[in-house]
Amino acid sequence: MIEVVSAVIVRHARLLLMQRRPDQTFPLTWVTPGGKVEGNESHHQALARELVEEISVAPVSMAQTEVWCGHPTPENQECFVVIYWTDIGQGDPIPRERNGIGWFSADEVEHLSLGPADSAARRQLCELLRRAEWDSQRNV
Repeated sequence: MIEVVSAVIVRHARLLLMQRRPDQTFPLTWVTPGGKVEGNESHHQALARELVEEISVAPVSMAQTEVWCGHPTPENQECFVVIYWTDIGQGDPIPRERNGIGWFSADEVEHLSLGPADSAARRQLCELLRRAEWDSQRNV
């Protein structure tokens, strides 16, 4: 089984997603930053490494959400994804090796072409975004 960690990074009730390149597996789909846990890495170590590699930012904090999902990989291996609320502070993410990045509302996420892990967690991701939007409106 492959273990994957993924970051839910939210600003102003919008989720940060990256678009995969046309030459990658699941071309042009949108995904949350993250990747495979390697060797003896903890989830936090793997996610911190992936964020620096993918968007050039180190996490300030991360906390596991209640969201996780499983799905098969293209090689037909089982993949287990654990999703973390992640704060990157005020740093601006800069995509590396991706087509681009964007910030999306829950309504937009509902209609995007997402990668398999994020697609499997779409309902929960939208719920988290709507909760963040509701919390931000209450705190105004």
